[in-house]
Amino acid sequence: DHIGEAWRFADGLTVIAHADAAARLAQDDALGIPAPTTVFDDALDLVIGDRAVRLDFWPNPDETGNISIHLADSRVLMLVDVFWPGWVPFRNLTLGQDVPGLLAGHERVLGYEFDTLVSGHVTRLGRREDVLEQREWLGDLLAAVDEAAARVAQSAAADRHGATTSWGAYEARVVEVARCCAQATEPKWRERLGGADVFGFEHCRALARGRMPVSSEAEVDVAALGD
Repeated sequence: DHIGEAWRFADGLTVIAHADAAARLAQDDALGIPAPTTVFDDALDLVIGDRAVRLDFWPNPDETGNISIHLADSRVLMLVDVFWPGWVPFRNLTLGQDVPGLLAGHERVLGYEFDTLVSGHVTRLGRREDVLEQREWLGDLLAAVDEAAARVAQSAAADRHGATTSWGAYEARVVEVARCCAQATEPKWRERLGGADVFGFEHCRALARGRMPVSSEAEVDVAALGD
């Protein structure tokens, strides 16, 4: 992730990448990014000077081929675009491809021994407490989405939004559930995590889309609307 300026490094540098990242780079050499010299699939252990460095493939919602860098002796973990110390993620759960992967990532990262988290983008380094706080925030959003989804009927939402197609009816329900979620969670989090009031609705909407398949009852309602 974010390697567009890698061409500035000197020739002869050892470049290590996950296989997915290497494949992506091979598809477009016009970017001028140096080709990886070492490629791995799941994990790679290195010794640099007297330091042990562990690289792990990290399927996550932001970009294929992301890896974590763990210096166990220093208790430092670098993992970009998964955690946002002091902030909520960027919009739509960091423009993610894999929302379940983001959720599972909280449990996985707590299995590493670290005191300092280098996460990128935000205004400070992170700690284990930041991972726990983000997990709490996500848990609140998930609970709010599930609670709202149990109350908001797709047919009624479609009527309120004037939706006349099955896609429109589904999206009407998603929007109403997301609004309920944002209203329920923003008061608690706007003072604790930066951006909670800015991207709250978008995060709730992303979770709603991932957790709201059309039910059989809703499908009957939608069918009555016609396509």
